Amino acid sequence: MPATPATSGESIARRSRFWGFVAFAGSALAILVALVCAALLLVRYVLLPHVENYGPQIADRLSHLLGAPVTIERITTGWDGWNPTVDIGGLRVRATQGGGDER
Repeated sequence: MPATPATSGESIARRSRFWGFVAFAGSALAILVALVCAALLLVRYVLLPHVENYGPQIADRLSHLLGAPVTIERITTGWDGWNPTVDIGGLRVRATQGGGDER
């Protein structure tokens, strides 16, 4: 007698594993899309509207990193399609006094 039932069972098991993988991949993709959307909403409605309030802290941090006084007149945020934008106006880095090499 041919061994048809055994190969049929193996075929069903292979198909079952394949569809299990497809279901897992679909679920993983759906979760990834949901996380990206949540991150985009977080940036859009929570983070970007408050960047303008942190102008003095940003200028202080830049001053510390550059070793020269930094001033920022304005920071504006917005969206260009799907891309967030941050525009900095009036950025000035002043030279420090005695910054030359004296020998």
